[in-house]
Amino acid sequence: MLVQDSFFVGSLSIGASISKSKDVVFKNNLVGDVQPRDINALGMGIDKWACVAVCSYFEPDTGCSNVMVTDNIASGCKFAGFVAPGHKCGDYEEVEQNFRGNVAHSIDGHGARIYPSPSVSDHSKCYEGSYFSAYKCVEQGVVTQDTSLDIRMTNMQLIDNVEGATIIAGGEPTEEKYARYKNVHFYGMTEGEDDRCRSRLGMQLSSMGVGGRGLHPDSESAIPVAKLKSWGSWFG
Repeated sequence: MLVQDSFFVGSLSIGASISKSKDVVFKNNLVGDVQPRDINALGMGIDKWACVAVCSYFEPDTGCSNVMVTDNIASGCKFAGFVAPGHKCGDYEEVEQNFRGNVAHSIDGHGARIYPSPSVSDHSKCYEGSYFSAYKCVEQGVVTQDTSLDIRMTNMQLIDNVEGATIIAGGEPTEEKYARYKNVHFYGMTEGEDDRCRSRLGMQLSSMGVGGRGLHPDSESAIPVAKLKSWGSWFG
């Protein structure tokens, strides 16, 4: 299935969602202006939000394979621009990368949550996100809090985001864990004006936790994603 050169504007909660699917190419699309639903019965619960949810809405989604999300733009959404799986560490061939060349901006949350795919067993040891750009996000340009021993974010441009980027690798306290950046460019406040006059951070460093976080939190206490909710873990 090919979805290409299309516009998805004005949805509620989720702009585009791919679930339990195989052999899908989602390329060169714009997903924007995704608004929260007006639900008063949730109490402290929250709805699931994102511009683009890639095999993440129903987790763990082990039914996804060969889903390619490339060269898309996510703009004007709540919680996340993209929630998408990463790729095998060190593999930069375009044909092998399932998430590449995407851009998120003006997100009331983080630009991308790049997570380890439950369909790839090696991702519990190492996975990577690469070739992504984000600007003007209220939280991080890219964020993780996932159970993998080695999380790598490479070849990215993160511009004018309030909290830059945060990588948190979760796992058992007895195992060494790594959070790695390589060839990631952080840019501070630019000349582009906005109505959120907040101090900016580059990299937000954090201690490691034993557990990870849900890809789409369902309670107010579970956000933001970078907030630790599990026991701390040694060897990070």
